[in-house]
Amino acid sequence: MQAMERYLYFRAIADEDNDDGDGASSNINPTSICIPASRIVGIAPSSDTLITIWFKSVKNAFTQGDAEEVLKDSIALSVTTHRHKAAISEIIRAINGGPHSDGFIVVADDVTTNYANETVAAQYIHPDITGIADDGMNVFGANS
Repeated sequence: MQAMERYLYFRAIADEDNDDGDGASSNINPTSICIPASRIVGIAPSSDTLITIWFKSVKNAFTQGDAEEVLKDSIALSVTTHRHKAAISEIIRAINGGPHSDGFIVVADDVTTNYANETVAAQYIHPDITGIADDGMNVFGANS
């Protein structure tokens, strides 16, 4: 029996009405994305309050100017100061754990207003994750 692929979901927008796929950045930083866990190449602290998840590029692209091919993208998550280990451990536990009914894992969903304009709680896989960092979704060849 083949193992089910796990997908990590990230949404970096507060109002669900604005989740249109483009964070006002000319198709560089999406408002939401779902990444196969198998594409992860690394997870590590990148500051006292940030975790960066690097993954094989969603869309290999050439950077402007130097024609260098981008081979990885990243998502930066804000975390409680010095609580990286607990948050990273929970992400890994969710990927390796189970059973998964559908393989869909919400890592960070910053939405606080749904389509009905109701206030909802943002969802994070671990309580020490506080959101997706400003400009934290560096996908499609941006800032990799």
